[in-house]
Amino acid sequence: APRPEAVVVEAEGRRIALAVHAIVGQAELVVKPLPRLRGAFHLYGGASILDDGTVSPIVDVPALLHRTLA
Repeated sequence: APRPEAVVVEAEGRRIALAVHAIVGQAELVVKPLPRLRGAFHLYGGASILDDGTVSPIVDVPALLHRTLA
């Protein structure tokens, strides 16, 4: 069985490990902010279009930490 992998993220002096299926690599991205929807869960801070045309959501790490550790 494949070993689980994790990415450690940090914001505002707090850290959390996120379980991931795979670590593919690293890329420089241009992030397009997403509109704030009333009552919506604000986990994603934006989105980017990858080289292959795939839209990739960008996690808002401070919001994730606030929601997870609150």
